[in-house]
Amino acid sequence: MTTAPSTFYDDNAPALAALYTHVEEADLKAVRAALEAHPQWLAVPLFGLASQGTLLHLAARHGCLEIVDYLVKKGLDTGVLDGSHGTPLVDAAGAGHLATVRWLLDNGAAVDGDCRGILTPLIAAAVGGHSEVAELLVQHGADLDRLHLRFNQTARDTALVWGHAALAEWLAEQGGHCAQEQMDYTRVRGSGIFEHIFERVGFVLTPCPSQRLCGQDIDLRTALVGNGRAHKLLFTLGVHLSQPRIELMVALPYDWPLNQAAITSDLPCAFPAQLLWRAAQVRLEGEAIHEGWLAEREDERFHDLPWPEGVDAMVAVDYRFPPATEGATEGEVTLLLLVPMGYPRAGRPTPEKLADWAGKKRTASWKTVAIKA
Repeated sequence: MTTAPSTFYDDNAPALAALYTHVEEADLKAVRAALEAHPQWLAVPLFGLASQGTLLHLAARHGCLEIVDYLVKKGLDTGVLDGSHGTPLVDAAGAGHLATVRWLLDNGAAVDGDCRGILTPLIAAAVGGHSEVAELLVQHGADLDRLHLRFNQTARDTALVWGHAALAEWLAEQGGHCAQEQMDYTRVRGSGIFEHIFERVGFVLTPCPSQRLCGQDIDLRTALVGNGRAHKLLFTLGVHLSQPRIELMVALPYDWPLNQAAITSDLPCAFPAQLLWRAAQVRLEGEAIHEGWLAEREDERFHDLPWPEGVDAMVAVDYRFPPATEGATEGEVTLLLLVPMGYPRAGRPTPEKLADWAGKKRTASWKTVAIKA
């Protein structure tokens, strides 16, 4: 779908406002007449603002199933996005419109929405306590543990926050977790690493994507930095089982998508997870990784990754975490933070300049060492 000029809404505001009312009132005859007379209106974002979505979002939000069907037949895709990467299915689920949710799913809508979306249809249903909608989404394979991008909460967390205890219990019975479940660090693999990061960074979240590399399971875990409102830390777990013992980390903005669909996509949001797994494989295949080690954009081992604009390399830095409460120990495992670097016009810095740069990053702020959104 092409985007209409930004002035188009202003030039046609009264007529478009009337069209929106027809959609909300499920007046298919009036909607059809308006769009037959003005087919270009189909491409106009609501109120002229991309953030507001499309006519299909509006129809789904109001459960106007006949109009949803008509708009899709006219050319709007069931996966069309609003400015927050939200799909019409999110709107329908959030409003509890079971028939509309079922129709969208049966007509190709992705059950979890877009991988960059702030919330999923299941989380949207959990906000309103729409149990039948949640059940239908789970039957279609909804990700129970995908996180709300802003609040780092699962659907089960969301149901609890909004006072829907029965729905939260049902989600738990289906295998859904809370994002911040208490862990017994003495019983998990890499217990010392977990404790170290918990004490010096923040809470380690429950979701845990994994890949088997060189005969070892390499997990990716996420820790909230402080209160989780600015940054988070994505780190490997399992690389340390090979000598010399290291794990790898990347600092990210707090709302970076790290769900399974995002990290396995070819979108820029997949870069941190794919980089960590690729670097872990390099290490497990025998290459030493230490401070100053480079994963370069032009290196054939990393060239196919969806690199962020302006980043030529990720540089391993022996990052010094802020002081923690007494008793936290790093043990024998070195935690190396991969920090983004853009090369100067002359190209890769000399070893001396690279060492100086890495030394300065050891104690830099999270904002300085994080990949930019």
